[in-house]
Amino acid sequence: MELKKYGIWLLISIFLLLQLLDLLRTHPPWWDAAVYIGMAKYMFSFGQLGLWEEFRPLIWPLMLGFFWKLGFNIFFIGYLLQILFTTGTIYLTYKISKKYMSWELALLAAFFVAFNATFFFFWTKLYTEIPAIFFSLLTVFLFIEKRFLLAVAFLTKFPQGIVFAVLFFILIFNKKIKNSLNMAALFLITLLPFFIFNFIFYRNPIHTLISAKEIIKHAGLWVFQSPWYFYIINSLKENIFFLFAVPGAILLFKKDKSNALLWISISLFVYFSNLLHKEMRFAILFIPFIAIFAAQGLSKYIKKRNAVFVFIILFVLFQFYIMLPKEPLDDWNRIKEFVTYPIEEKAGEILTSHPLINIYTNKVVRPIYYNGKLLEFNEDLMEFWKGYIKKNEVGYVFFDTCEGGTLCNPDDPNCEKSKKEFIGFLKGYKIVYNKKEGRCEYFIFSLQ
Repeated sequence: MELKKYGIWLLISIFLLLQLLDLLRTHPPWWDAAVYIGMAKYMFSFGQLGLWEEFRPLIWPLMLGFFWKLGFNIFFIGYLLQILFTTGTIYLTYKISKKYMSWELALLAAFFVAFNATFFFFWTKLYTEIPAIFFSLLTVFLFIEKRFLLAVAFLTKFPQGIVFAVLFFILIFNKKIKNSLNMAALFLITLLPFFIFNFIFYRNPIHTLISAKEIIKHAGLWVFQSPWYFYIINSLKENIFFLFAVPGAILLFKKDKSNALLWISISLFVYFSNLLHKEMRFAILFIPFIAIFAAQGLSKYIKKRNAVFVFIILFVLFQFYIMLPKEPLDDWNRIKEFVTYPIEEKAGEILTSHPLINIYTNKVVRPIYYNGKLLEFNEDLMEFWKGYIKKNEVGYVFFDTCEGGTLCNPDDPNCEKSKKEFIGFLKGYKIVYNKKEGRCEYFIFSLQ
């Protein structure tokens, strides 16, 4: 087999096989996936099912909801779409790399992406990072080909608007004013339905963007807060050869000071490194760029030296094996009974501290960890929900004390006391489920 011609397809085939084998394992749904599934159901049932979070981008739930409405299992569709996006990301990394380096180095860059532990682990989580990086790379590829793509990446994950901004300023820098205006016009036209949607439902065309910006400041910040070098350390743990991204970036900069890959990766890296909220899944949004630079940086070490090339491959596979996260099945076993509790068909509205409930019930579910204006779980939010429960026909309240939605900010001296009072208020209704596991306690209250 001619590796030059079929190498990328061999890599993708191996990756696909690993994905199919990975499906044999248990993959419990995670928080954000439950939210996007709920939003998909909410949109395509016209508010009769699911849940809604107004600070989320809309492309991913639109995709899931469209196929769900056609009758497909939403998890099957989610996995299928993620397979397409992961393999597409690997392929685009290869295609973009070939614009700047040899096919061998391009294949190495694609290999670095395919066997990145975080990238592989999150394909089953149904989060937005993988679709977002696919659309971002597609945007870059088409830009290199002197074509423009719609604002799909931005509407999949808002920070990907950085990609558009960088490409726009590169055109300005190169004095391609007409192209920059055409690109901006196409971008804004794509956003028009998004602006109209926001205006109709929130009376503000950028309401979702404002809410998203605010939620980043409040959502469990003390849990995910890490120093600026978080992504450097953890990326190197997953691939030590990312060290060569620095000399690789310098080489590309010398060739082309307005290189789109360079400025996009720097901008994304600086943005996420400066956010106090840090998670390795966010690194997915710049890992392909780092992989390209690392392959370029290794060029003088692997040129016509197959032994070095083989060593790099084997060492990356070793890092992939030891760094691939394990599924937290203990967490799932702890909450499974709670989130799958059967709800009576005639029950009223469901309030919940955990979005997974909406996956297992055909009801509208309203999250109580925020209310649109109050974005942090605190005394004011709990007082709001007390008043809401008294005035509305609520069927059930699902409430846990430590899964994320009800975590108190350590700097808030009144929150824990208010939480106990809120639980005491709910205990005035019928308790149909109560379980304590360590420091966590789970309640289901029937208010009918």
